[in-house]
Amino acid sequence: MQDQYSKSALIVAHADDEILFFSSIIDKVDIVIVCFMGNPRVPERRSARMRVLNEYPLENISTLDIDTSGASRFVNWDEPVESYTGLEIQNSTARESYRITYEDILSKLRGRLIGYKTVYTHNPWGEYGHADHVQVHRAVDSLAGELEFQVLFSNYVSPRSMNLALPYISKTGYLEPVSSPTNINLAHQVRDLYIKENCWTVPGNFNWPKFESFNCKTVDNIDAENSENSLLFALNFIPWRYQATEPKSFSQRISKNFTRIKTRALGALTSK
Repeated sequence: MQDQYSKSALIVAHADDEILFFSSIIDKVDIVIVCFMGNPRVPERRSARMRVLNEYPLENISTLDIDTSGASRFVNWDEPVESYTGLEIQNSTARESYRITYEDILSKLRGRLIGYKTVYTHNPWGEYGHADHVQVHRAVDSLAGELEFQVLFSNYVSPRSMNLALPYISKTGYLEPVSSPTNINLAHQVRDLYIKENCWTVPGNFNWPKFESFNCKTVDNIDAENSENSLLFALNFIPWRYQATEPKSFSQRISKNFTRIKTRALGALTSK
């Protein structure tokens, strides 16, 4: 693969995703675009995130300034179903909002990605499992053919998103992953900005891996079963636990509540 940072962009869903999953490349790409800044359920979050961007240590970051649909609360992560907008949403109002944000992302990104050769973004299963991440991947991927750029997506996965990730991990037709060392100093600097403004959406003791890898489909997405690289699919596993959405017994409900106390961070993640 030629220089992947030549005329390159990074597209993420929420402010803080760029440093959580892409610290190894954020200071190498030409532009970083954050899609969602506002959350109607948390009105103060937009202004807090804007303050972070105003203090950001890099000058290549900007935003589409779209409000999130909040639809990730209505995804059955036990049996996730994909749709052209990202994932099937089990609430009609949220489903329509989710569709609108998809069209908004497409419209606003189309003009901004003209001329770029490589675009980094979320993976098809949404890292730890977030419908907005899946939607941003779907929007970027749908523009790739039209604007003739190559898509590289992140390698993070969690128990919550594993059911959605497995069909992709099992597929052939991927190029050898591109790996880069994480920028721990920059990651901590940016994390501290988000914590200061009270808009860091994962545990404060989140630990970055030493390397991040980015996977890419072959240009024509052919079945590469016989390719020497067809079995290479690097992953970074996030050990956040996943709770079933509908426990079927009293004991399961007790177990669910106990697990929720231990992993309160997951609730914050889905309200980004």
